[in-house]
Amino acid sequence: MHTQLDLLREHALAPWNFDKLPGNNPQSWPIGLDALNERLQSLPELNFFYEPFDLNNTFKTKSRQFIDDTIARLKKEQNPSVESEDAKNLIAALNAILSISFHTGSFSEIVNCF
Repeated sequence: MHTQLDLLREHALAPWNFDKLPGNNPQSWPIGLDALNERLQSLPELNFFYEPFDLNNTFKTKSRQFIDDTIARLKKEQNPSVESEDAKNLIAALNAILSISFHTGSFSEIVNCF
């Protein structure tokens, strides 16, 4: 019983994990996006479960802007390809957003991540 309380206390008082991730600011994407995805893959499941993730919707707003801008550039291309840099960045961004949503353990975060 005490070990479970100690574990909960440790998680409650620990610094937030999301703030420590490389590439956690979508305004700097695509710089840091690959490092973010690599780090997300190595985290234990539900790593952001105890965190008040993105209370002000800052990450969501910035990541959505990156996605919208990337899609707009892709639409302007005459022959868009999966191999284009914008397409790769879009896939990486969508992967990061979905992975972060799964790490929160919140069904509503997962459903509303896009």
